[in-house]
Amino acid sequence: MRWKRVEMQFALAGGRGFLRVQEEGGKIHLYGELPEDGQGIYKGRIQGAGGGSYLAGTFLPEGKKLCLRRVVSRETLNELGVWPVTGAEAVLAFSRGKPGGGEPVPTGWTRLSDLPARLGDPLLRRAAEGVAGALIRPVGEGVEIAVPFTAGGRFHLTPLFCLMWVWEWGGARYASVRLDKRGWPITPKDRPGREPERSKGRTD
Repeated sequence: MRWKRVEMQFALAGGRGFLRVQEEGGKIHLYGELPEDGQGIYKGRIQGAGGGSYLAGTFLPEGKKLCLRRVVSRETLNELGVWPVTGAEAVLAFSRGKPGGGEPVPTGWTRLSDLPARLGDPLLRRAAEGVAGALIRPVGEGVEIAVPFTAGGRFHLTPLFCLMWVWEWGGARYASVRLDKRGWPITPKDRPGREPERSKGRTD
């Protein structure tokens, strides 16, 4: 059986990095680059048309940049609902903010360095370019994202605020919203019970 060569590339870190996907002979070659920003350890994740996601690996230092390399079978990605690939992101898995393990996050959450990549609306993607400290967790077929919120301070995601709810963890406030697998916000009436669920952050 002859395979048609497929190649695609996704922007990471607001266009400062990328993750390239190439198919050859049923094998999927993943290659990514990020600038070395000194914040910590990044992992790459890809999403697919089938609604699945796949943790592609860790970005490792190579000179003045961080690189990710991984080869996986097309069959595996098909089974996980990640083929064809429709998106990619870089997630800050461990921060260098604190010795011995990084800054804590609520149980079930991870840090999200490339928030624009998770949003389906071009307007929201532009608004999210200035957001730092975002969190993400899987919920059903989609995800929930949370961004730092300070009363009276600047809030980048103003178009989303009417769909968000505010919660506190570790002395910090976050505003949360659910997204479907395409990255579009889920309104409160679409959620079970017609009421927004409050995120309960905790550490083990």
